[in-house]
Amino acid sequence: MALKVLVGQKIMNEVVKYKPIAPKKQGSTSTPKTGPGGIEWRVLVVDKLGMRMVSACTKMHEISAEGITLVEDINKKREPLPTMDAIYLITPSDESVRALIRDFENPARPMYRYAHVFFTEGLLVGFSGHIPMLIFTSICFYTWETY
Repeated sequence: MALKVLVGQKIMNEVVKYKPIAPKKQGSTSTPKTGPGGIEWRVLVVDKLGMRMVSACTKMHEISAEGITLVEDINKKREPLPTMDAIYLITPSDESVRALIRDFENPARPMYRYAHVFFTEGLLVGFSGHIPMLIFTSICFYTWETY
């Protein structure tokens, strides 16, 4: 099997089709946006590498069929969609992690309902003189795990 096909399958099976049980957020009254058949619509937020991977290895109709309604660039200005979950597929770089943090800086006006974060590679301690794991854990309010 070609690498492109394998990467596409991994993105579809482990990122796009990921459907967690949403934790109860104190004070949250928002309900997720749903479409026909009760499918829960979500936003896929990507950085430059994530966009290249998604556009080269998947087709929009495939990810739409799994409930992805928008694919947005994390580094561009975006409209808040506080009733929708976001799936982030980003590199573990300072720039991308800081953009993720900015999306949730204001608890009264978050960009999305929940963030489900997938990195394009493993988290490394100490790249560029920073520890991205510490940056990332500082924004986590709920249980998370690494793969």
